[in-house]
Amino acid sequence: MTEIFNDLSKKLHVGGHKKVFHREIVMIIADTNYSQVHLSNGKIICTSTNIGKIASRLTDFQNFKRVHRSYLINTDYLQAINGNIIILKNGLTCLVSRRRREGLERFTYSL
Repeated sequence: MTEIFNDLSKKLHVGGHKKVFHREIVMIIADTNYSQVHLSNGKIICTSTNIGKIASRLTDFQNFKRVHRSYLINTDYLQAINGNIIILKNGLTCLVSRRRREGLERFTYSL
C-alpha cells in the first residue's frame, strides 16, 4: 500500500526545474519545441520540453490520453466531446483527431 502512495505522491518533471503532481495537470499543448502545461489551479507552465517527452513520462498513468498531435489531456477533467472538440471541466477546449476520437470515446464509455 505504501508503494502505491509513494508513486502517487511523486512529482513529475515537466522541464527545467519544474515539477508538478500528475493529478494537477489538466492538459498539455504542444507549441513547436515547447509545451504549455495547464494546471488545475489555472497556472500555465511553459517549458522547452516537447510534448512527446512529457507524454513518455506519463505512461504509468492511464488517465492521460494523447488526443491530437498537439494535445494531451487528463481524462479526469474531461467534461464532454462535441464533434471534434473536447471540453474540459475548467472550461478549456481542444481538438481531437479523427483517428484518436474513437479510442477516446471507447475509453470514456468504459469508465
